[in-house]
Order: sequence, then C-alpha cells, then structure tokens
Amino acid sequence: MARTYAGGVLTGIVVSAAAAALAPVWRPALSRWGRPAMRGAVKQGMLAYGVVRERAAEMAETVSDLVAEAQVELAVERASESEPEAPLKAAE
Repeated sequence: MARTYAGGVLTGIVVSAAAAALAPVWRPALSRWGRPAMRGAVKQGMLAYGVVRERAAEMAETVSDLVAEAQVELAVERASESEPEAPLKAAE
C-alpha cells in the first residue's frame, strides 16, 4: 500500500513539473480558447437559469391553484356538514 502511495506522489510531482515547464506553451492557448469557452458556458448557464426560473414559477402557480381548489372544496364540505338537516315532512 505504501508503495502505491509513493508512486502516486511521484506521478503528481512529475506531472506538476511538466505542466510548469510547458506553461509558456499551454497558457497562451488556454487564454485564447479558454476565455471564449468560459464565456459561452456562463451564457448557457444564465439561459438555463432563466428557463428553470420560469418553470418553477409555473409550478408554483399550479400548486397555488390546487391549494385554492382544495380549500374551496373543504369549505363547501364543512358548510354542508354544519347546516342542520331539514325535517322530513310527515306523509299525510
């Protein structure tokens, strides 16, 4: 197990050193292509946020309508239960 850990540390050091040595090569490319890619990702995130926000508002309105309908039904049921029943007329 210790051998695997040491190998992982050694690999990490080598990769870090190679990345630092090649920084003059990959940094300009990253800034040239990375910035537009990040800007596009941010724009897509903003669009997705807008869609999710709209869907959430629609869902909230639907739930609000359902709650209002349920409250009306409960009020009608309570009103019909609390009304005294009319006495039945005796057959003559």
